[in-house]
Amino acid sequence: MKNPSNPNHPEPGASIKVDPIRSKAAIENIKKILMHQPRNYCLFVLGINTAFRANELLSIQIEQVDHLKAYDEIELKQKKTKEYRRVKLNKNAVAGLKFWLKESGRQDGPLFYSQKGTVLTEPSVTRLVKG
Repeated sequence: MKNPSNPNHPEPGASIKVDPIRSKAAIENIKKILMHQPRNYCLFVLGINTAFRANELLSIQIEQVDHLKAYDEIELKQKKTKEYRRVKLNKNAVAGLKFWLKESGRQDGPLFYSQKGTVLTEPSVTRLVKG
């Protein structure tokens, strides 16, 4: 039975197919929309430029990234495979990080935090993406 409050909600047990954003114009439009939301902008830019999963992005600490320059590497432990994965950060990813770090004013702790000051959660990121 579908969720009556959301007619687009899938049936229990059904799978949802999500296609990646392939158009550079669509990516640029999303970036323009998010420019006034530095945290969300950084999350989006890092996500599309590194292909890290949301839980991996949420595990990043400021100390891991505050010194990075373009083409430096970041290594994160994957929750799914429990293995570490290294990714080189391109200019866009580093620019997104610097933008967020400057706007947040924080020196340590989690890179992505909620309005309450706690670590942002995966369900919160899912709501942001859907929005």
